[in-house]
Amino acid sequence: MSQTVTLTREGLYALVWAEPLSALTKRYRLSDYAFRQLCIRMSIPIPRQGHWNKVGAGERPDPPPLPSNYRGDATVQLPVKGNPDTQTSSSLPASTSRPKSIPEDPLITAARSQLKTNDKRWLDNGLIWTKGKVLRIGVAPDNIERACQFIATLLREIQSKDYKIEVQEHKTLLHIGSQPLPIVLREKTRRVTEMEPRGSWTTSRLVPYGDLYLQMTYQFKEREWKIGDGALPDEAAAMLERLEAASQRVDEYYRDLERRWAENDARRKQEQDRQERRDSELKGFKKLLQSATRWQQAVWVRNYLATLQTCEAAASSDGLSPDRTAWFAWARAKADWYDPLTETSDEWLAHINRDTLT
Repeated sequence: MSQTVTLTREGLYALVWAEPLSALTKRYRLSDYAFRQLCIRMSIPIPRQGHWNKVGAGERPDPPPLPSNYRGDATVQLPVKGNPDTQTSSSLPASTSRPKSIPEDPLITAARSQLKTNDKRWLDNGLIWTKGKVLRIGVAPDNIERACQFIATLLREIQSKDYKIEVQEHKTLLHIGSQPLPIVLREKTRRVTEMEPRGSWTTSRLVPYGDLYLQMTYQFKEREWKIGDGALPDEAAAMLERLEAASQRVDEYYRDLERRWAENDARRKQEQDRQERRDSELKGFKKLLQSATRWQQAVWVRNYLATLQTCEAAASSDGLSPDRTAWFAWARAKADWYDPLTETSDEWLAHINRDTLT
């Protein structure tokens, strides 16, 4: 069972202004994002980006006051993380010794090896790029070690928060939220115009100028952040904070996209149902109209037969002949077959559609 520590709201306020969130996540079982959400829920202001750089430079910016109109929980329990690095040497067992160095991640070893062994005669605008299933890095030869050191520090920060790095063919994916973030470490280039030594024309080319950037792309959009010259742990922690914030925006973008897709699907389904209902209503009315028309026509036929039979009987002193009597019976049977209210069977018209008479 994990241990917890209970802090008042004022204690949590003092804690987040005493050291960076990246340091707090190493002592407590909360991510940077969870700390931020907790502070927002308890109406506790948190340091803005660049605050700890100012502190490191010797400045002491005053934190904003703790809002007094808060009406929520007065205390909070933080789960404590058992971290050997936070123990004193005297608290370690006698048989345990601290490692003198942290083993290098195989991903860093593979990237450094490939960058250093690539043919320097074939540069892409002055940059060497990793290839295949290796961390995606593109830098000038002079910046290989600096890039690898930063990525190694960033990887440790990523792993300390249980995030994952996935290396694919010519692609590096960082898994923080629900959507993977494609990331690239590259050195920036700028265009330089030069005069040809034996001509009167100029040429231009792209050359690296030493600034390293971490780039992230999603949905054809690109974000990039410059890697400064500060201490690597601070730079990596600040970079991971930016990536976490970007991951939240990407997740929100995809959630909004999925919501709009669902709304569009619901609208299409509603319109489809309405169209099916319209078709059904029209089909039903046409059937009703056909039945009413057939009934009216059957009535006309019977009335005609009655009038015709009366006229023929009046015109003949001997009455109707057997043939005419049989014909009138045949005609009335056909009217009964056609009438939608009776629809009697007829051996000779069994294959005929009563509505179309075909």
